Amino acid sequence: MCAYGGGSKWEQSKSFERGAEIAIATPGRMIDMIRMRVTDLRRVTYLVLDEADRMFDLGFEPQVRSICDHVRPDRQCMLFSATFKRRIERLARDVLSDPVKIVQVRQDGGGSPHNLPNHQRCNLIIKISASESVGGLLKVSCWFRTIV
Repeated sequence: MCAYGGGSKWEQSKSFERGAEIAIATPGRMIDMIRMRVTDLRRVTYLVLDEADRMFDLGFEPQVRSICDHVRPDRQCMLFSATFKRRIERLARDVLSDPVKIVQVRQDGGGSPHNLPNHQRCNLIIKISASESVGGLLKVSCWFRTIV
């Protein structure tokens, strides 16, 4: 289910009430759903914060932190950000436990991470047990077209 500003709160709340395995929401609308008591986020096991730097730039830091506070503490959390400013680093320290930082760079080693060619590749070299992985996503054998 998807919840975002500009859409009908009533329709989105009904989707939450029917239940969902995956919910995608903007920070403000997720807070709306919590305040409406449509969800409380206590059952969330995987939390993904995508474009964290943009959410902060748009002034959503308090909402992002509030959402993190509503989710159970034993959750698995992933945070994606094009930049890693101090505010994002602080958020990462506050909401992630034992984080791994992955930086995307050019294959030839040249240039900066912000000057990537059209064909991008990011390799993560780390040992993670299956029980620690996000829903077993890291078991995917076809890495050349995988976004995790």
